[in-house]
Amino acid sequence: MSQPPLLARIGAAITTTRRFVTNALFVIISIIILMAILSSLASPTVPRGAALVIDPAGYIVEERSLTDPLSALLLPGGVAAEATLRDIVRAIRSAVDDDGISMLVFDFNELLALSAVQAVEIGRAVDAFRATGREAIVYGYTYSQSVYLAASYADAVYMHPAGQLLLPGYGTSQPYLGEMFDKLKVKMHVFRAGEFKDAVEPFTASEMSDASREANQQLVDALWHHFSQKISENRVLEPERLRHYTHKLDDVLGATGGDLARAALEYGLVDELLTADQMNARVRETTGSAPYAPYLGIDYRSYLATLPGTARPADNVGLVVVDGPILMNDVNGTASADTITALIRQGREDPSIDAIVLRVDSPGGGSFASELIRQELELTQLAGKPVVASFAGVAASGGYWIASTSDRIVTEPVSITGSIGVFIMAPTFEDALANLGVHSDGVRTSPLTGGIDPMGGLSAPISRILQASVNSSYDQFVTLVARGRDMAVAEVDEVAQGRIWTGRQALDHGLADKLGGLNTALAEAAQLADISNYGVKVLSTPSTARDLLLQELLALSPAPRTRRNPLVLHLERLWREAASFDDPRHTYAICAYCPQTD
Repeated sequence: MSQPPLLARIGAAITTTRRFVTNALFVIISIIILMAILSSLASPTVPRGAALVIDPAGYIVEERSLTDPLSALLLPGGVAAEATLRDIVRAIRSAVDDDGISMLVFDFNELLALSAVQAVEIGRAVDAFRATGREAIVYGYTYSQSVYLAASYADAVYMHPAGQLLLPGYGTSQPYLGEMFDKLKVKMHVFRAGEFKDAVEPFTASEMSDASREANQQLVDALWHHFSQKISENRVLEPERLRHYTHKLDDVLGATGGDLARAALEYGLVDELLTADQMNARVRETTGSAPYAPYLGIDYRSYLATLPGTARPADNVGLVVVDGPILMNDVNGTASADTITALIRQGREDPSIDAIVLRVDSPGGGSFASELIRQELELTQLAGKPVVASFAGVAASGGYWIASTSDRIVTEPVSITGSIGVFIMAPTFEDALANLGVHSDGVRTSPLTGGIDPMGGLSAPISRILQASVNSSYDQFVTLVARGRDMAVAEVDEVAQGRIWTGRQALDHGLADKLGGLNTALAEAAQLADISNYGVKVLSTPSTARDLLLQELLALSPAPRTRRNPLVLHLERLWREAASFDDPRHTYAICAYCPQTD
């Protein structure tokens, strides 16, 4: 009997291999799904005397990004992990009344960043726990500035002997492309309202303008003053000694032989330098030992799963989160006007909800999208349900626009807010193309026909129309703020002009009502709605059964879920900023270069 041809045998081998791989993948996925189902059915328990471990990975956010779980599961590098501030604070505050929890242990080794506002919010919860007489400790290999701010609220801060703690301060910088565009003969047509509205400057200038420098320097100085004051208070440090560490670190390291860990220890920023084994032994002194674990403890996610469900009161405060640039449509890492308005409408039509709290962590975006959200909130107020805005890390430009007519605005001292200004930016390439011998020509029925032509430039009538549109949007913005804040238009204009403020400065200028966090805003909303016993109902887009299952698989996946490459993180930020420019009127209220507080 003759052998089949070589190609036929190769094809049969490929088919057999393909079937084997397919079946193997099916078996592996089935096992993972079974593990996910079994793990979800098993209810965790809290061992008596256990430590509550707060070990967030990736980024602390107000609301998780709308990432497709299947894409995240299959993406080779994974996606940045996210932990909600709400969950962390709830776990700590629940432990305050739980005698079974013996101490708090913070593990910040997988935490990439959080905002200063989020650090302070966590700190308040830690203060409440420490007030019961129990200890809170922190361990990290290294500490970034924002992570250290959160760590400073603990009784003790420990660091690895090879670790480092850098406190570089606050600042803002970006490349200025004006000269490059001049050399390429690209015209950047800018129409703006607000002397300090500097979001367009990087595209038109070669350096920061005097007005922008003045405003931003004043802002970062205020942020740094608050940070250094809080660290000095929490760590009981002399302010001048902290200043010497942060401003003369090169001299400090000269005295320690370049040892960053020893420098932090000698200046009182950390309490001891411990290896992970030494740290675990220190915790065991309080909690005791546990099988297959370094000490007796429970992570905060498992702890939240053990909390008993309580009957929701008849009266509730609805919580809507606006996290990220404000766009018309859904883009990962942004706040969609379509989604946010639907959630507000849901809260307005829900008879069990008596008030709405809008939690804002956004630099703004399209003015039209911002106005759609604000209008939906105003309809809620007209329906008899009060609206309170709560500012997180950033609530600037369009982020302030959406909150401008709220019944109350609650902000943190270091929330970045204001930036009340508007701009339009339109690049045209007629000179660059003419340099290559390409010209634009045609016919038209009116002066406005083809007025916005990237290949042919902007006509004079169109330029005047765009500036008039910007002026009108700015007047609308200022008028809304004046109406919402019960101020004269001239008063608002004086503190507007695109100027950025801290939350404390915003309060002084009448742009906010009260300093405080989310809990303060919830209490304000309940008071306005005249309800004493209230629950919080988070209004969010429900996950499908498919998404919930895939999220379980993500949680079980051993692959790293964070991207640590700074270049990747910077490119992601640039992508989110680029995605913000989707306004149908091409008019933007965005603080694109607000100083970073993480």
